[in-house]
Amino acid sequence: MRSEQTLKSILESLDDFPWDHELYVKDAELKDSHAVALVLQDDAEVDRDSDDEPAFASSRGYQYFMPIADLQNVKDNLQQQDGCLTLEKLINAIRFYRQNDGFQTISS
Repeated sequence: MRSEQTLKSILESLDDFPWDHELYVKDAELKDSHAVALVLQDDAEVDRDSDDEPAFASSRGYQYFMPIADLQNVKDNLQQQDGCLTLEKLINAIRFYRQNDGFQTISS
């Protein structure tokens, strides 16, 4: 399965994506939630580029960002700490996770 949607749409429906898929983005800083991003299953992609990335993604300017399973875990962790989940909070938690390889701790 391949799905090109806005980052906002993908993050709002994270639980609907299979855990074994990956997120590819054009902007690794996630600055624009309305930018189009790509979700696909890397293992199912036969055509590869010279860096062994899915040709479908790289030919459209996407770069690997993170597994959907990790994004789902970040969301679950954030929801456990803060019952008021917003897109902005989720994006900040994802950035933190990617930069620190760990979950963000929300202080009350």
